[in-house]
Amino acid sequence: MLSLFYRMEPRYATLATIYEIVKHEFNPTGYTCQPNQIILRQQLPWDSIMKHITDLASEGLVNVVGLGNSIYITDKGIQKLKSPGLISSN
Repeated sequence: MLSLFYRMEPRYATLATIYEIVKHEFNPTGYTCQPNQIILRQQLPWDSIMKHITDLASEGLVNVVGLGNSIYITDKGIQKLKSPGLISSN
């Protein structure tokens, strides 16, 4: 799946990173993902990652609690990753 990240829109690559962190949990939508977990997996500046998270939250693909310290993927976010056409043709 990592090779697919490079062909996704950047915010969806961040969504995929969040999913990779939580996918093996009993309840992926209930698992708290911390921003530092994302930063360790993506080689992007903090402000870019936080912009992606804000954009994803506005689409309803993640929920952000507090000052961005707790991020939860939503069922809609998981379905978005599984949808056809997510990969950019660029």
